[in-house]
Order: sequence, then structure tokens, then C-alpha cells
Amino acid sequence: MAKSALEAINGCNLFGEKGASWSVIYVDIDAHNRNRSIFETMLPRESSSKGVDASLIPTISFPAFATHEDVLCVETKANIIRRLKGRYGFKRFGRDGYKSLLEDTNRRFYRNGETKEFESIECEWPLFYMFMIIDGVFKSLPEQIEEYQNLLKSKIKRDLNGDPVIPMYFYVSEGSIEFEKQEPGSQIRQASAEGSGAKGMYLWNQAMFIIAQLLTAGLLHINELDPIRRYLPSYNRPRKAGRYSAFQQGTATDLVVQIVLIAESMRLQAMMATYGIQTQTPHEVEPVQIWSSRELVKVYKQLGVNSKLNLNGRPIRPIGALGTSKVYRVCGMTVLCYPLIFEVSEFYLYRDMALLIDDIKTELQFVGRYWRLSGRPTVCLLIREEHMSWLFNDAVSTARLFSVDEIGDSEMIFGEMRPRIRHRLPCIHITVGENLGKNPTRDPQFKEMLDLLAMLKKGYCDGMKVRIGRLQNLISSSCIGKRDFLMAVV
Repeated sequence: MAKSALEAINGCNLFGEKGASWSVIYVDIDAHNRNRSIFETMLPRESSSKGVDASLIPTISFPAFATHEDVLCVETKANIIRRLKGRYGFKRFGRDGYKSLLEDTNRRFYRNGETKEFESIECEWPLFYMFMIIDGVFKSLPEQIEEYQNLLKSKIKRDLNGDPVIPMYFYVSEGSIEFEKQEPGSQIRQASAEGSGAKGMYLWNQAMFIIAQLLTAGLLHINELDPIRRYLPSYNRPRKAGRYSAFQQGTATDLVVQIVLIAESMRLQAMMATYGIQTQTPHEVEPVQIWSSRELVKVYKQLGVNSKLNLNGRPIRPIGALGTSKVYRVCGMTVLCYPLIFEVSEFYLYRDMALLIDDIKTELQFVGRYWRLSGRPTVCLLIREEHMSWLFNDAVSTARLFSVDEIGDSEMIFGEMRPRIRHRLPCIHITVGENLGKNPTRDPQFKEMLDLLAMLKKGYCDGMKVRIGRLQNLISSSCIGKRDFLMAVV
């Protein structure tokens, strides 16, 4: 439920059109994806402690529609029906002692092993019959609608005014408990006083009963009940108009992952062009800026900061693959971030080009499979000289990593003096020894990197549709994330 609520409320201004930037709700897409992953991994179970729970019905169907994986939905619903369905309603979960006559209401907690006493005598709740009727309307299942309408018909009571009311639950009477345990489903259950008219109505049951009746009678359309169309996959929903990017559920089969190739230097750009790979330098994509994901972390650190409520903002943790696949508008600037896999690191695996190639393929597959925002994802692939250039066996005597901001008006890269590039990309500073050029060898993975770029140029990456292009041409179809909460970049 929380996952679906976050999807629906992302980008919502709490004060409507008159609200300011500080009243907008932002949801982290990478954190949301972790929630989605955990939720779909648990299905068809309810949690690690419960094999199944009837509360999953309104979770996978109306009103949450938390997943559109058809296989998961069918399997989960079948599991609930097989294990929890009864003649009077659905049990909430196995060994549920709530409202049963054996439950001691004076104690707050059960004793160890006490829940086994409630096995087979759990209360049955007709509320879930009505959820199944509504589910049948949304999914066009007339047989399911008819089945649960017939089951519900005999459970309807009448209040003092003769109006139909639905009891809150049905329980096993005291004299029938032992017989019910011996032969589950053999005893007649009693309707609860709550919701039967004597002690008033159980409003949740009455509300769902009215909604189900209106839907089946054709007096209420499903689009009126679900105005934001959560019952539809994202690619079939009306595009949400607004200033902020919106979460959507499901991935279109024709989703295309957009790729921008950024060369670290003009010399590398020229070398790539000889192999038919067109790239852009940071200077050529201006006024769009190329940022490290670490810079975006600093921006998000200001999200949610409120001294009055003693809120410190987003924790300083890395931005994931989905978060770096958006184009951001920050303080009047347009920004594209390259993924975490391109961050400069002292760790030795950072030099492993085979690992980098595999990481790039995995990143693109992950983004294409789990993208849940309107607009296309735009992935920035940062090509450094160390990825593609010549390596010299004994030419390098010392090397250090630094940011361009640390140097003066020029830097030496592979023995060549070049003008300073005015952007924030990390570079390599190399002190060259005497034997420069005597034993040049190319990185063994050079061909594999070229093959990867050539495959991306053809429009596919292991079955995933991709599109390489100039950043200026791809922005119009990209997902744009506006971060108005920041007044100035720190």
C-alpha cells in the first residue's frame, strides 16, 4: 500500500497550483525500486512470517494495484483462494485468533505456541468477497463476479429499516469449536453483532458493498473509481501533465534506453570517430553539464531539510542507476549524471575493462527492465582515455588521480600538454619515464569495448532496445526531473 501511495503522490504539490517548491513531495526512484523488488520477491507470500494473507487482495488489485506482473498476480490470488477462502468469507491469515471465542482479550500478546489453538476456527470476513467482485470488474472476469455475488447474497442481513447490511465477520460458536477443528468447514458460523444492524453498521463493509453494487449495475465506471488509471500498465495510462516526473507501474515493451557517449577529450573523440563511433565532449553538450553522481548526492542532501522539525535531509548515499538516468534541472542548469560505475576509484578492479564492459551491459539491462517513470531513461556512458587508448608497459613511472578543478591552465595526459577542460570530470595525471613508446601494447579488452559500442550503435544490447544520439536531440524525449527545492548549488 505504501509503495502504491508513493507512486501516486510523487511530484504532488500539497498546496496545489498555489504551492511553492518546498511543498512538493519527491520520491527516490532507486529507493522505490528496492521496495518494488522486495515486494515482488515476497509474492505470493505476505511476509517472511506469514505464508499468505488476505490483505494481498487489495494490494495486487483495487485499490493499490501494486504490481502488474500477471504471473505474480494470478499465482498470489490462487494461493489466497486455495488457503483462505471459506463459505462465509476469507480468513485473514492462518491461525488468526482475532475475534475468535478462544482469544483472551485481556492479554496484549499471545503465549508461545498459543496461535495453534486457533487453527481451523479463524473468523471469516465477507469484506474480501466484495474485493473479489471489484477485482473481477476491473479485470473483466464475469465468472468470478457471479461466483462471489452468489456467495455474498446469503450473508446479507437487514437492519431495523430493512436496508441490507454486511456483518463484520463470521465466527465459530463455542459449542462447535471442537467439531470444527476435527472437520474444518463442517459447522455453521454465527454472524458478528458488529455490522449486523444490532450494533450499527461496519462502515468498511458497507462502503465496499455499495461500490461493488454500483460497478456491477453499470452505474459507476472503473475510470471514475480509479481516476489516475492505476489499474492500467504505465504505457497505457494518460500521461500525467505537471512540472515533476511521475512514477508509473510496468514497463512498455517498446521502451528504448537512450545513450549519450561522452568522450573525455577531443583527442579521444577523434580516435573514436576513426572507428565509426560518434561521441561528444563535455564542451559540445553545453549548456548541459555533465556531473558526477557524487554532485547529485550533494544536491539531494538538501532535500527535506527542515530545522523546525529537526530533519536533516536525504542520507549521503550513492545515487543508483535509475536516478542517474534522468536529466535534471537544478538552479537553472540542465544536468546529466554519469553512473556510479564510471566513478574514479583507487580500487584495482576499477582498472579491469572486462568488468566495466560487463557492468555497462548489466546497467543498461537493469534500467530497461525496471524503469518506472514517464519519459525515456537517458544513460551517460563516459569514455575515458584509459578505456580506449594505448598502454605502455614501462613508460609510466608514477600516476595519480585528481579532479580537473585541482590543476592549473593545462595538464599532461599520456605525455601530451593540453589546455584545461572546464568541467568536473576526473582525469589522470601521469609522469612519463624515459622509455616512452618503446613497447606500446593495447589493452586486451580494447576490441571488446569497441564491439560493445558497435553493438549499441546498431540499436540493441543483449535484446534491449537502445538508441545512441546527441544529447541535444535526446533531451526532448528524456525524463526530466526538476529539483526546485535547491536555491543554489553548494
